[in-house]
Amino acid sequence: MAVDESRSNAGGERGPSGTRPKWPETGTAFAWPVLMAILLAYALLLAAFFVPAHPGVDQNGYMTTGRELATHARLYFVPRNPYQFVGAMMVQTPAGKIFAKYPPGVGVLAALAWFIGGPRAIYIVDPACAIIGLAAAFFLYRRFVSHFLALIGVLLLAVNPVILQFADDANSHGAAFGFTLVGFSLLVIWWECGGYWRGIAAGFFLGACASMRYTEILWCIPLAGVLLLARFDARRRWREVLPVAGAFALPVLVLCMINWASFGAPWRTGYWFCDEQSGFGWRYLLAGDHTHFDDQGNWITALGQFENMGLFLILPLTITGLGALLAEKPKWGMFFAAWIIPSTTVYLFYYWAPDRLDTVGYLRFFIDVIPAMLLVALWCLETIFRGKPFTGALVVGLLAALAGEYGLVMAVPAMEQARQSKWGLLAAARALQAHGERGSIVFAEMPECDYLNSIGGYQLYNLQLFTPQFFQRCVKLQSSSGPHPLQAARVAEYLRLFGKPTVRGQHGRRQPLSLAGFHAIELRIIRRAFTAGREVFYIVPRRLKWPTVPSEKGIRTEEVAEWQDVILQSQRGRAGFGKHRKASARTIAMALYRIVPAVIQPAASPALTTAADAKAAPRALRPRP
Repeated sequence: MAVDESRSNAGGERGPSGTRPKWPETGTAFAWPVLMAILLAYALLLAAFFVPAHPGVDQNGYMTTGRELATHARLYFVPRNPYQFVGAMMVQTPAGKIFAKYPPGVGVLAALAWFIGGPRAIYIVDPACAIIGLAAAFFLYRRFVSHFLALIGVLLLAVNPVILQFADDANSHGAAFGFTLVGFSLLVIWWECGGYWRGIAAGFFLGACASMRYTEILWCIPLAGVLLLARFDARRRWREVLPVAGAFALPVLVLCMINWASFGAPWRTGYWFCDEQSGFGWRYLLAGDHTHFDDQGNWITALGQFENMGLFLILPLTITGLGALLAEKPKWGMFFAAWIIPSTTVYLFYYWAPDRLDTVGYLRFFIDVIPAMLLVALWCLETIFRGKPFTGALVVGLLAALAGEYGLVMAVPAMEQARQSKWGLLAAARALQAHGERGSIVFAEMPECDYLNSIGGYQLYNLQLFTPQFFQRCVKLQSSSGPHPLQAARVAEYLRLFGKPTVRGQHGRRQPLSLAGFHAIELRIIRRAFTAGREVFYIVPRRLKWPTVPSEKGIRTEEVAEWQDVILQSQRGRAGFGKHRKASARTIAMALYRIVPAVIQPAASPALTTAADAKAAPRALRPRP
């Protein structure tokens, strides 16, 4: 191992591996410029694809929470009517309040960014945390391997296709990635070197991860192991150990109190309303979820995706290295096993596991254990080439070049596709801000609603709700068993709002309204907006103006803005090494329509030719002198 046994800490206490480390290490002058260069290049790469917007439903949940915290100091909002847009990942409590099903930690960070830089700053949270996470990874890695391998590890994390795509995603993964690495790097340094405030900071960062992703409560397992070893093996005093545990428990207790106030019990989360606590089981591990994906066990999906996307060329080294680390350095081996195995096992039993080889939808759940897996692989490489530094550097450099190039090949097309979709959202928002007032009524598709709801300022209506296709989807969801991301109570409410009873003998099932019936609901919302003095807009593709935009006598449609959306679609299937995934581009003409009351012209009156006619005519029709 790279830890030098001649090092000693300021307090004279022995580290957990039997060494006497000190902080910081000597001989690191060359490493800092290289680390700074990697971080700068990573920041520039993220900046090249950064657009302060996102069309996703998950992202809407996190960012809407941040907006509500920043603007109203609360975690929920109350819709004005049952037709108003509510994100798919939001849940409605019996009191009528709309919460995100997710924990509020990312929302807190987004609210802080909102206070500093305004609405668009909420999208900087993930990139900033990802960059901080890479820097923290170096401080963690250098405790176990050489500086050269630590820098290689940081570089591989930077170009990992899973981490790279979610480093700019307005989701929870970038923030949890940064907090996890900061927490574990501080914990390892505290374990070896001590330091009261260092231990408190480690506990707090690890505990705060649970407020971003509920499953990160599992960080209590490696933390508890370290604290027990520090107390009974390294002879640390309880007054050094207990504050670390207390710092971890503090954000967890705050989270429990928030859940208690929001959902009725400290252990209840927003997922409870969707029955997703039942989405874990042996059948998903062994046979997969037949409802959403192919009948393939999650263990097969995870192995295939890790080999193809998650840890390309590195997964065998991780498996081998963990066994060797447990045998050679049991304490460190148990630490990494406690970090990797519980979290990985939980998601192997999870029902949501897209099984395409070139997707990151499932691997995103493992982002916070990928750094540990990579570090174990690096330690394995250093052990294999112990005493052969030149050969080892050559092999590691070649491995890093292959894995890095492959990661960029897999990630860049998806990032470009996401960037183009975000630009379309920004164009829609700018057109709306230029031609409409805040508080206007806006009908749009779900991606536009998700983004506009995140930044706030408009009363939104999802056009997909006013279609028979969405109604049929709700019918299918209501008849299916098992967990589903969309809340069952909301599904039942949509069926009531947009359905009509069928003939007798159908056991109470409903069928959707006609197109005229859906338009009648929209027109009722429009007329109420006119009465309240609010403007009404539609954001739709120009070619779908009809039948999307309703019309009737007494209203008029004006096109006030137009822009082009570029949609990139990557080819599906496995992309071999060195083969760039081709993307087909198509352009969609989008338009912003304003709905206004029609001005009814009075009927033409006959000319008044004689004085008698003028005298007999109403005052309003008499010619002016």
